[in-house]
Amino acid sequence: VIRRPESGPGWQVPGGQVLVTFRDNKVASVSPESPAILPPTQLAGVRGAENEARTPRALQDFPEHLRHAVLAMEDARFYEHPGVSVVGIARALVTNVISGRTKAGGSTLTQQLAKNLFLSQERTFSRKANELLLAFALERELSKDEILALYLNEIYWGQSGGVAICGADQAARAFFGKPVDRLSLGESATLAGIISSPNAYSPLRHPEVAQQRRNIALQRMADEFWLDAEQVDAEQALDLEIIPGVQGRRAPYAVDTLLDEVEATLGQGAIAAQGLTVHSTIHPPLQRLAEQVLAESMAKLEAAYPRATGVQAALVTVRVSDGAVLAMVGGRDYGSSQFNRATLANRQVPLGCGPAVHCNCSSRHAPGSSISATMDLRDTRTGASSCMGHGRQAFAIRPAVRHAMEWKRRTIERALVRCRVATCRKRRIQPQRLRSCLLWRGL
Repeated sequence: VIRRPESGPGWQVPGGQVLVTFRDNKVASVSPESPAILPPTQLAGVRGAENEARTPRALQDFPEHLRHAVLAMEDARFYEHPGVSVVGIARALVTNVISGRTKAGGSTLTQQLAKNLFLSQERTFSRKANELLLAFALERELSKDEILALYLNEIYWGQSGGVAICGADQAARAFFGKPVDRLSLGESATLAGIISSPNAYSPLRHPEVAQQRRNIALQRMADEFWLDAEQVDAEQALDLEIIPGVQGRRAPYAVDTLLDEVEATLGQGAIAAQGLTVHSTIHPPLQRLAEQVLAESMAKLEAAYPRATGVQAALVTVRVSDGAVLAMVGGRDYGSSQFNRATLANRQVPLGCGPAVHCNCSSRHAPGSSISATMDLRDTRTGASSCMGHGRQAFAIRPAVRHAMEWKRRTIERALVRCRVATCRKRRIQPQRLRSCLLWRGL
């Protein structure tokens, strides 16, 4: 595995090579043995009110063949004109007169950017005039490379899963499941070929048409001497392989919880408005395993107890060393219920939490020492107090834990016996057998 140096908001990955060997579909060894640092996995993207998915990148992040393909299809004379192409406008006028309708606009790449940034999509002469003025303004304020970078980050590339795809990086992830800097020549030509009508030429819905547009873009690149005939023939002979990116959120319950906490501090909508990148401790492989375990466990429960059909569950995995949340599943199906039962459901504190609390105390005290605390733990139903009594008193940590767990066990047993007694009475079982049952339980 060859790793290229990568960086992003809050992270940086050095380059290098890692040799990974497999045996029986499992990783057998990794060389060198030092941990391999990989880029973080994106769990979700937060979109603003316009519901657009966008990942801005610098111009050097876009492969050269992608830049050439876009220029070949949209504006081959981009680096030669001042923002408006007289030849392009004249060609568009002739096309529209011949067809009898507004078919071509003759817009340069700068004009398209001005329209996307500042204007609507209506086809009127007033809008066209404003577009020309704005194009001149952009050319005066920005360099050609800055305009091209803005264009590649802004242009609309269709829809995926009800979300508007904006920018080349997001398009690469949506259509080919990879970031833009890893696109091949054919994939770059495909993206350039569908710009003029991204939904009609969408690789997700119309792969055959998208392949035809790819071939047109490759030929246009050859016409501009950016490719030779052998490269064009080799790429056109390949089938277009589409690998749709992951739609929706990974670890959706954890992402919702994280967003709630961040926006509670920074304000509603701050992440999308400020373009923030938020890092979490969620471990994607453990998250997938947690979701799988919960789904399989609930399926087994329903098979064994049909009356439990539809029952919900939650699962949280934490790292013992520091308490970081590594996986969170708040329900059986996020699509049908977004209520996070791991964080929002009201439930009785589990019995296992008692020792955990006392372990926290023991980490700050010697194992055989005593601590003093004010406690008034009562059963809310019966009013019975806990084994530790009332008021302030000192007690040894380990005996207190054993005593508390024993008291809880006997309380549960008494409840079970009461249920058994009631059942026996309904079935008219002899008192002697009831007495034997109680003696056997030690009650």
